[in-house]
Amino acid sequence: MEAFDLDLETMSSDRRRSSVEARQMLYYIARRRNIRLVDIQDLMNDVFGVRPSHTSVIHGIKTTEKKVREDNDFHVVASRINQSVTI
Repeated sequence: MEAFDLDLETMSSDRRRSSVEARQMLYYIARRRNIRLVDIQDLMNDVFGVRPSHTSVIHGIKTTEKKVREDNDFHVVASRINQSVTI
């Protein structure tokens, strides 16, 4: 996460839009790599000390999928992040 200058506060419970989008992008990328929802929750808990609800993870994935479909710029950014992140 250092590559994207993300800290524990950003990825844990911060409600700023940029923080929410960062968490949702993590959920989206993990899910695209066929990581189970429970494993995404465990990852967040192990790395950031916060376990998002099952519903929050699903909502984040769906929200990001919609943005990727509807906004070409967001699609490009998501693709670049997906290519550069190792989970």
